[in-house]
Amino acid sequence: MSRKRQRLVFASIFVLSMLLVSACGAGLVSEPTNLPDDTVSATAEPPSNDNGNDGEKADQPFAPQEGDEDLERGEVQIDEMELMIMESYPVQISLHLKGNLPTPCHQLRVKVSEADEEGKVQIEVYSVADPEEMCAQVLEPFEENIPLGSYKEEGVSFYVNGEKVGEY
Repeated sequence: MSRKRQRLVFASIFVLSMLLVSACGAGLVSEPTNLPDDTVSATAEPPSNDNGNDGEKADQPFAPQEGDEDLERGEVQIDEMELMIMESYPVQISLHLKGNLPTPCHQLRVKVSEADEEGKVQIEVYSVADPEEMCAQVLEPFEENIPLGSYKEEGVSFYVNGEKVGEY
């Protein structure tokens, strides 16, 4: 085979290879899809929860939802938790949580109780998931700020799953 013919064959193979690669790669870029509302960062309209101190409402995006009783309850691994106190009047308090849900199918739930007579606010953090849903058995990391509401009086202690986080 002549040198000229070898170059032509090589060039043809190269061009065909590039066409194949570009055709296969075209499927790698896809249009954004809408995620289901059961993701951890769902932006559904959150219900309000009374913080029990002064009647102010705090948005609770991870409060228990209607239909949760049909779901399986699971644990949540909490790696970091911090009470954040905003300089405002009345004082706004949030809880910063970082951890892992048992699977990507689990949804975070946070139930905030009213302050008891000793000034203790109990915060229950857990997850829920549909037991019939097939799901990858891998941890799903999350990091969320949970609004706890506003407090006019000092002497309130905050507990997450029985562990004291801080006090105001």
